[in-house]
Amino acid sequence: ERWAFGVSALNAGLGPDYPQSAYARFGGAARSSLFLAQAGVVTALAYQLTPVHALGLSLNTSYQTLRLEGIQPFAGFSQAPDKVSEQGKDGRFGVGYTLGWHARFNPQLSLGAAYRSKTWTGRHKDYEGLLPESGRLELPAYYGVAAAYMPTPTWTLGLEFQRYEHASEKAIGNPISRLFEGNQLGSKNGPGFGHDDQNVYKFGAAWQATPKLKLRAGYIRASQIVQPSETLFDILGPVTATTHVTGGFTYDWTGWELSGYGFHAAKQKVRGEN
Repeated sequence: ERWAFGVSALNAGLGPDYPQSAYARFGGAARSSLFLAQAGVVTALAYQLTPVHALGLSLNTSYQTLRLEGIQPFAGFSQAPDKVSEQGKDGRFGVGYTLGWHARFNPQLSLGAAYRSKTWTGRHKDYEGLLPESGRLELPAYYGVAAAYMPTPTWTLGLEFQRYEHASEKAIGNPISRLFEGNQLGSKNGPGFGHDDQNVYKFGAAWQATPKLKLRAGYIRASQIVQPSETLFDILGPVTATTHVTGGFTYDWTGWELSGYGFHAAKQKVRGEN
């Protein structure tokens, strides 16, 4: 009864596609796009150390797919000009781990903390002329702490803080200024997206409105990772949103559960300097 085992599958990605490319004015194709997808399997093991404290460990395996089109103008700044754009899809395996701790001090209050390592991923050799370290694109580590409080049996309130270490991963964190310092695209210290580290604050509430219906709401506020100096490359990864509002429900329907949610990410602009 002290051990628990679980397996989860997940999928996430990014796919901007511009029929009228911003890079066409530099001699590129009329269309430019980026396709980045990662499918993963998380195998987790948890142990109830004491009646209060539990520990968790997971192995995170993934397969990452990358495709870039319409960015030929950057080939002249690359150590491998023929491996920058129009190479089709390139897939690589990755692996990482997560450590977690959870404590329920009483029926009303519980705390948790977690650390997820970076995802060590093979080099995208078909794009070794674009990404630093001859094609390496790895997701960064993050860590966080959280608390849940139940003021009544029907209400749960949650607070969470997370820190994403984007700047430590070269493809994600290296600024475009590395290019002007003599580091070509694809080189060991070549330029990347120039994303800053990110702080994320989350608040959530769940209300057991009836014995069969639970309602949920959430709010996320994050620091901006796209800087005005980095918009030339970040057009390919326009992750400018910093505020999310969500609402959801679960309905118990004679042994089945029906759940749904909706969210709104507020519009956020970053005006480029270059």
